[in-house]
Amino acid sequence: MGTKVHGLHPWDELTRVSKLQGPRYAAFAFIGADAPDMLALEYGDVLVCNASEGAIRNGVTNPLALREFADRGVQLFSCASLHAKILAVRNSAAVGSANASRSSSLSLEAVVVSNDRAFISDARSLVRQAIEAGTEINDEYLTTAATWMPDDHYRPPEIVGVTTPPAREDVFLPEPGGRYWLAVEWQEEYSAEEDSVARSIRSSKEARPFKTRFELDTYLVGSDARAEAGDVFVLVNMNDEGQLVRVWEPAKVVASRQVPGKNSSTMYLLRYNRRHEENAVSDIDFALGEIQAQTGKDLRQWDHDEAVELSDAQGTELIAALWEERI
Repeated sequence: MGTKVHGLHPWDELTRVSKLQGPRYAAFAFIGADAPDMLALEYGDVLVCNASEGAIRNGVTNPLALREFADRGVQLFSCASLHAKILAVRNSAAVGSANASRSSSLSLEAVVVSNDRAFISDARSLVRQAIEAGTEINDEYLTTAATWMPDDHYRPPEIVGVTTPPAREDVFLPEPGGRYWLAVEWQEEYSAEEDSVARSIRSSKEARPFKTRFELDTYLVGSDARAEAGDVFVLVNMNDEGQLVRVWEPAKVVASRQVPGKNSSTMYLLRYNRRHEENAVSDIDFALGEIQAQTGKDLRQWDHDEAVELSDAQGTELIAALWEERI
């Protein structure tokens, strides 16, 4: 492998490195709620972070995540002056700017990964220095730290890559050669066969690269649809009473599966921005008016059991009209 620099979305690589043979020595200034899913630390491994009262009260280190690491048998240390981000395993090491948090996983970071023996040794030594400068985190400390967590009404300082993700993600534009689709999402329980396909596609290899960066959801089209990975869906949400109520922020197709049975239908795995519900267009009259103006489709008179392909011009103009401030 040699030495390589990783930038946008470095956590795919960092998670891979954390799964390599240990022992594992990790030092990340801030530990987010998703860190246990991002770092494959286990019994006997070491994690140093800033678990000071201030860091926890400000929401940049999550004591519940630390508790999960402790339950795995990871040795925990707190160093309030720590700003480094280091991961060292037996035959590889990573040093860079990425904290162990979802917000960092969405940011443009810089992480150097190398299997150079001197690089690995130096990285491990830096983690040991952080251990010596800090204090061990025990069960009593974790119990107290949980009382410092900010409540639901507290909004921590907005620091991109630490407490907040970047302003936008890439779900608004199809991959090169991809297409736009317009469809209605209605509230309906899956059949046993459909549920089996949904669970299978959620745990598929196609889903893995996106689990730490996006919210994944499934969408069933009651026909043999032709959307492909990298295409973009604009979904209009229908409630239990059959009323169109909002337009979700766009979602990008990750994968698709045919559902077995006599009625041809397609299950799509979609990736949304984590805050897609907050960014939904809830002024439904405005949204439906824009949809009709840009695409010629009157969704109140439309067969909701199909997905309709839009031209590039229709798709881009519709998204610009509904989410102009987001793109």
